[in-house]
Amino acid sequence: MKPKIVRNSVLRWPLAVGLIAAAMVACEKEDEAANTGGESKSAAADITAFGTGSVTWNISGATIAYTYPPETDPLAPLTPTITISKGATITPASGVAQNFFTEAGVTYTVTSEDGTTTKTYVAKATRTPHNGNSITSFIVDDVAWNIDGQLITHTCPPETDTQAPLTPTITISTGATIDPPAGTAQSGFFSATGVQYTVTPEEGAPRVYFAKATRAPYSASSITAFSVNVNGIATAASWTISGTNISYIFPPEAGVTADATFAPNIALSPGATIDPPASEAQNFFPAAGVQYTVTAEDGESTTVYTVKASIQAAGGTTGACSWTLSGYPGTGTYTLTISGTGAMANYGMNGTPWNDYKANINTVVIENGVTAIGNWAFYGCKMTTVEVPESVTAIGE
Repeated sequence: MKPKIVRNSVLRWPLAVGLIAAAMVACEKEDEAANTGGESKSAAADITAFGTGSVTWNISGATIAYTYPPETDPLAPLTPTITISKGATITPASGVAQNFFTEAGVTYTVTSEDGTTTKTYVAKATRTPHNGNSITSFIVDDVAWNIDGQLITHTCPPETDTQAPLTPTITISTGATIDPPAGTAQSGFFSATGVQYTVTPEEGAPRVYFAKATRAPYSASSITAFSVNVNGIATAASWTISGTNISYIFPPEAGVTADATFAPNIALSPGATIDPPASEAQNFFPAAGVQYTVTAEDGESTTVYTVKASIQAAGGTTGACSWTLSGYPGTGTYTLTISGTGAMANYGMNGTPWNDYKANINTVVIENGVTAIGNWAFYGCKMTTVEVPESVTAIGE
């Protein structure tokens, strides 16, 4: 049976136009899907992952951050690996080294695949501050001082000048600061409290150190010079120190008597002390002399000295004649007078009674009546004047 066709006299034109337009849009979408593999372009512009090395950073909104350990070098650039939305682009690019430790960090701009969306992110790194507040080494003149807790000490050699400033080289905890600064000369190391140093960490409480030096005591216990004053003139050059014996012969013209006492001038080893004190007057003429005990600065060494003095005879005999010595202490010159009747004695080169004074005898007077001058009588005398009378008829060698 054939279908019955009914013809409507009224054409429904708007409906037909709508159906045709819908068909055209569907065709366009089919063409677009065919050109893009069946998917439309994305409007997403996100950073979905951010890391450096094996470290994954935290993404919170538009902020990307990570805190590195204290030992991290904040000046070293880091190379990030960045994951973004599919099809999006990022500036600067992933894999490009950046310095993330600046105050502003690094700004990244992500543009969506369809170009309609951009997002800005700031990636910033920080470093956990150091909390060390220690002095790890303290060196002066290439010598390391001892650090025990917060006390830094060293014993310097005996000859060290305790008034001179010292300049230390100091090593402290990483990131910390020290006051006063290392390399600054200080003069208080030998004081009772030493020098105070304060080490302040990047984060946390400061620590106070005290650096103190001492000087090792001297160990010598010697008398290095000894003298007394006679008529205001020191006799230092003539006192003889031989081992632990100190002696002196006063010339007759000094006018010193055997009951005289003197407060001596005594030079000692550095830091040593002496008993009895040098300020106490002593009589050095008894046969036993005076004993002095010198104690070293370290208190471990002592030396006992015996100090004796004697008086040279004012004169005496020489053969059939007599001799006398005159002069005055401090003038440096003596006059030797030979008197009497007859010949002088003969001597060896250094055997005269006035031998100890010959270097200062510059005048010799031989009085009338002396008939002969003995051998070597004036050997070594520094004579500038010699008076010889007509009575002398022979002169020895």
